[in-house]
Amino acid sequence: MAIDTAQIVREVIAELQRLHGANETASPAASAAPAPAVPVKDQRELALSSRVVTMADVAARLGGIRRLIVPPGAIITPAVRDVLADRDITVSYGSATQPASGAATRLLVVAALTRFDPNSLAGALRGDAIDVEIQTSDCLIQTSDTLAERVRDAQTLALVLTPHTAAAMCLANRQAGVRAVSAANAGAAVHAARAVGANVLIVDPHGQGLFQLKQCVAAFCRSGPWPCPEVLRPRLA
Repeated sequence: MAIDTAQIVREVIAELQRLHGANETASPAASAAPAPAVPVKDQRELALSSRVVTMADVAARLGGIRRLIVPPGAIITPAVRDVLADRDITVSYGSATQPASGAATRLLVVAALTRFDPNSLAGALRGDAIDVEIQTSDCLIQTSDTLAERVRDAQTLALVLTPHTAAAMCLANRQAGVRAVSAANAGAAVHAARAVGANVLIVDPHGQGLFQLKQCVAAFCRSGPWPCPEVLRPRLA
C-alpha cells in the first residue's frame, strides 16, 4: 500500500496544533509566537531553528527571500511548501546556527534520461547537512554544459543520475574544469574522487537501494570539495 507522506504530515501537524491549542488558554501569546529567526549575513536567506515549520513561522518574513534554511530532519507543512514553491524559494537543511550559505556542502543533482525520482535521495542527503538542488534533463550534452557552469564554483559538487554513465562521463570530462568519475559504492567513490580531485560523480541509480545510493553520494560529498592533485593540475584543473 502506498504511503501518503503529505497526509501523514498533515495529521501530525493537526495533532500538534490540537495539543498546542490546549495551552492557548493559559498562554495565547506564546502559542501564536513564530519561531525566532537565526541571524544570517545574506538578506536573501531566512534561517529558522524550529523543527516543525508552519505558516506562523514564515508569514510576513518571505519578502525578498530566496532560500529557507531549517535544521536537518525538520518538518515543513504542506501549506508552507506550497508558498515556497509559488515564490520559487529553495529549502536547505543544515545547522540553524551555521546557515547553508557557509556550512553545508552544495550539491547539484541532475537526473538525466532516467525515470528515477531523485527527491527521496535528496531528502536523505539533506539530513546529512548537504545543500541539495535538483534538476532534470533529457539531454546529456546539455547536462555536461550545466555541470561546467556550476562546478566553476569550487564549493559546489555535482551528481548525475543516469543509466548512461559512460556517455555522461565522457561528455562531462570534455568540459574544462570538470573532473567526473563514476562509482557504485562509497569506497569506490572516495577512491576515485581523491585520485583526480573529482567535482562530479556519475551514478546509475537503477538496481541500487536508497541506503546504498545515499551512502555512496554522501561519502563523495563528505570530504569534498576534492583538491586536484598537483601533478595533474596542468591537464585537469
